[in-house]
Amino acid sequence: MKYLHKTNKIFTILGIGVSLTFWGAMIALPVLGLAQIIMCIIIFYHRKNLTKKTLKLFYAYVIATIGLAGTFKTLEVVKALDTLSLMFIWMFVSAGLAFFHLYVTYLINKDYEL
Repeated sequence: MKYLHKTNKIFTILGIGVSLTFWGAMIALPVLGLAQIIMCIIIFYHRKNLTKKTLKLFYAYVIATIGLAGTFKTLEVVKALDTLSLMFIWMFVSAGLAFFHLYVTYLINKDYEL
C-alpha cells in the first residue's frame, strides 16, 4: 500500500504528459485508467486500514468515475455531442479524475506513515 502513491504519481505524470499531444491521450489515458483501476482494487482490499476521511474520498472517487463513465457512454450513444468534442471533454475529465485519485493515494500514503 505504501508504494501506491509513488506508482500512481509516475503513471499520472506520464499519462498527463503524453496527453498534451492529442493522439497520445488516446493511448496514455486508458493505460493510466487501467493502472488506477488495479490500484482501486488493491485499496478496496485494504479499506479497513484507511481513515474515515480517506475512505469517504475513495468511495467518492469510485462513484464519480463510474457515474462519469456512464454519462459519457450515454452521450456517445445519444450522439448529443460530436465525437471530437466528446473526446476533448473526456480527456479533461479523465485528467481531473486522475488527479483526484492521486490525492486519494497521497492520503493513503500519509496514513501509512503515521
